[in-house]
Amino acid sequence: MWLLAAIVAYAALRFGPVLRLPFLFDDYTILEKVRRHSLPELWAPRELLYGWYRPWSRETHFWALSHAFGIRPLPFHVASVVLWMACMVAFASLARRVAGERAAVIAACGLGAMSAWTGTLLWAAGAQELWMMLFALLALHALLSRRGGLAALALAGALLSKETACVVPLVGFLAMWWVQRERIGAALRRVAPLLVVTAVWAVLHPTLRMRLGGQLTVSEVAVTEPAPVIALRTALSFANLERVPRPDLGGWDALLWAIPALLLLAAVLAWNASRADSATPSRGVVAWAACWAAIAAAPLLAPGIVWASYYALLTGCGVWLAVGALLAARPRIATGLVVAVAVIGPMQERTPAWEWGAPSFLARAAYFTQGLEHSLRAAHPTLAPQTRLYFADVPQGLGVGQAWFAPVFHVWYRDTTLTAGVWSDYHLRAADEPAGDDLFFQFTPPDAWTEVRLGAETPRPNDAEWLDAHRRLAVQLGLAGDWARAAGELEKVAAARPGDAELAANLAYAMQQAGDVQRARAWQARADSLAQPIPR
Repeated sequence: MWLLAAIVAYAALRFGPVLRLPFLFDDYTILEKVRRHSLPELWAPRELLYGWYRPWSRETHFWALSHAFGIRPLPFHVASVVLWMACMVAFASLARRVAGERAAVIAACGLGAMSAWTGTLLWAAGAQELWMMLFALLALHALLSRRGGLAALALAGALLSKETACVVPLVGFLAMWWVQRERIGAALRRVAPLLVVTAVWAVLHPTLRMRLGGQLTVSEVAVTEPAPVIALRTALSFANLERVPRPDLGGWDALLWAIPALLLLAAVLAWNASRADSATPSRGVVAWAACWAAIAAAPLLAPGIVWASYYALLTGCGVWLAVGALLAARPRIATGLVVAVAVIGPMQERTPAWEWGAPSFLARAAYFTQGLEHSLRAAHPTLAPQTRLYFADVPQGLGVGQAWFAPVFHVWYRDTTLTAGVWSDYHLRAADEPAGDDLFFQFTPPDAWTEVRLGAETPRPNDAEWLDAHRRLAVQLGLAGDWARAAGELEKVAAARPGDAELAANLAYAMQQAGDVQRARAWQARADSLAQPIPR
């Protein structure tokens, strides 16, 4: 009970800020899908997002929370933190069962100190990893308790949450053989239900064979790495060293904010070191934990896998169980090691990384997404159907133009007729397309978006940003063949810069292309007069 209280307190201190974050990236794509389908339809192997079939952790999770609480980020983040706590309780209980309480506390604190967890908690879609972890740990619990049916059921939940749970039967078999000292034949019989579930899942999975064969392409924004690099980064991630910790300007503030959680962790470890514990983990436990780590790491080396630190969390369970078992007799050394890893964690999370799933990448995207939502809602509390939204100067990594971007506005405005893209995506509506508004926005540092309004507007001759934005918009409209609007934008800029000969000539050309020949001639004449040298 005391360990549960410590886990809850640590979660509140360490992960409290995630409760204020918006939805991100895949969250919107999943929300868009569950909004359009009933729960039974979501379980059908159709319209698979990113080529993965994960009906429990993704579709069912999002469907249930959105129907219960509406499309608000807070309940999703709360659910993820609760799932994290459940994972930690399940792991600590399993570790205590096989290695004793002192080893379990060391292992649980070490696992909880991994910064990789943050990658699962910063966005609602991280629940896929959390559900898989929880079900996998429950399956091992049930298997060691000789409850084969429950173990098979939990494994099914894990496999329907994420594919990497396929390693659980082998991990469980080794636990029965090396930890519980079962004969090989008896251990195979006990693990047989899990093998059957895994085999059925592998046969019925709609895309698994194509994935393993490399026939499904990786996202164009993802970068794969060589297997040796993935193996090295996986090994370093257990100590929060998957990249050299170089926090940004706010990194030290993040470390200061984490001090209460770090003090709690240190207090738990110090108390654990001071108490008597007669349990001595066997060599079989250490060997099993090491094999658990190696087996769970194997799927990360599969073709086309784009590595993220939180993919190594199931492997981390084996690593930290082995560390806890090895250092149970040396609790002071264990305390120093875990506290050092925990201190590195917040600095790792604030180390800039252009990498999918990295905490800093997700936190940065959350910052810009919040700024976009606030700016857009302030300018347009509602949007008319068929509105098209276009954005310029988009910060790198925000995801504009990717599959998850248009659903952002479908979710915010509850309207699937809205479309979005960058300025260069603008095109004239086809004759059979419904009419609607076209809105243009430009990023304004640090986190706001300014609308570049079409049509009549008071010129701002002293506003260089306004002039540049409308000139750029006119160019984009012209490239799309929308010469009437391009001329309108140039006319506003020309009114603010009446002595600019080049601008007058450009306006004359736009009007000529738009078919306004008479006004085009007038502006060309004006351009010619402005271009004449001034008599001396």
